[in-house]
Amino acid sequence: MDKNEFLNHKIVQDFISWFIDNYSKLHITLNICSTKYVKGGVNKKVIGFENVIELYNWHSKWIDNGKVIISNDWLSTQSSLSK
Repeated sequence: MDKNEFLNHKIVQDFISWFIDNYSKLHITLNICSTKYVKGGVNKKVIGFENVIELYNWHSKWIDNGKVIISNDWLSTQSSLSK
């Protein structure tokens, strides 16, 4: 099955419609244990899918063209992924 076949399934279209109508109202509970990448873990309840991004917490670092890149939130990670 390719992407277009998947997206054309009625159940997928129904889910997308439901999600568009409800993503900002979803009650989401995050219970993520502390690890070397998720320092302190994440124990939060939020309303709205967009608020999950604000809690993004993945600590990593690597070298890019001789410069140490530190990633620890969604903004820095998103920037790193675009490279």
